Amino acid sequence: MIIGPQPPAIGGIASIVYLLREGLEGIDFVDSSKPTGRLKSIFHPFFMISQLFQYCLKNKGCKVLFFSSANRSFWEKSVWALVGRVFGARVYMVMVDGNFPEFYSSLSPLGKYLARFVTAKATVVGQSKSWGEFFNKIFPKSKIKLITGGVDTEFFAPKVTSKISPDETINVLYVGWIIKEKGIHDILAASEILLKRHTNFKIDLVGPIYCDKDELMELIEKLGLKEVVTVTGPIHSREELRYMYCSADIFLFPSHYEGFPMALLEAISCGLPCVGSDAGGIPDILDEGQCGQIIKSHSPAAISDALSFFIENKDIRLNIAKLSRQRAILNYSNTISVDSYRKLLELEAD
Repeated sequence: MIIGPQPPAIGGIASIVYLLREGLEGIDFVDSSKPTGRLKSIFHPFFMISQLFQYCLKNKGCKVLFFSSANRSFWEKSVWALVGRVFGARVYMVMVDGNFPEFYSSLSPLGKYLARFVTAKATVVGQSKSWGEFFNKIFPKSKIKLITGGVDTEFFAPKVTSKISPDETINVLYVGWIIKEKGIHDILAASEILLKRHTNFKIDLVGPIYCDKDELMELIEKLGLKEVVTVTGPIHSREELRYMYCSADIFLFPSHYEGFPMALLEAISCGLPCVGSDAGGIPDILDEGQCGQIIKSHSPAAISDALSFFIENKDIRLNIAKLSRQRAILNYSNTISVDSYRKLLELEAD
């Protein structure tokens, strides 16, 4: 059984679940999406535990895979892991939250002991080599396994034609949560710096807005960025999202913390050179800088320098775009990702 939010699949865990539903046969999927309404939301955790309990009773020795974030999500999934193990299930916790190191370091000694105790009852699953090393370090008694993130490389494909004039506007795209922790304020500060060197660029911020939008727009106006920064907000269509990638020249992802971001996989699949921070799985996806530039997080100056370099060096930009596309196909295709889950769950190949 795989527990996770069901489609529509735009980014995050929902996209992973969508991929697995399409690629794995004979697997039961359970929707973990939280219902609307205060009362239903309160009882939702108990409902999920009840479903897990009933499934384990009916399917002795079953395998249960679910996705865990940090904070409250981790402790909720820890209960799931304990319930599954008590009733004989093999439990797999896929860790997806880039903020987990900060969360774990903030725990008391008792909290860390409880986290190690719970994870020892399950297989902890990381999404890249660096994450595997991290979980091995903090959970030495747990079984640590790796899976491969996946992206639909046929759907998220580069545009057919490329720009000809080196002087035309360079479109920079960010896709993700629009909050300070994802580096949004760093992007704005970097844009102000970049304007002193170049005026032929536009930056589009795409994603759900989880900060004060009025404050954000006021900051954009205060910094004199109304002509270069657009806040598009959330997109609910995969086709529209693909259009945004294919209309861009550079992908920007300066997050302060990150797991293994789907948006970055989609960006390299669309053949975009990327500027990404050194957080979480970002360096892994960008092949330690072969598919773009890796910068220190919290650094507007580094963002500005990296964007300026790509604006001024079109040939390098286009060459890296080819490497990005190639890396997506060779390392992160749907087939490769599904096969990694199949191997993890020890399922027979079709």
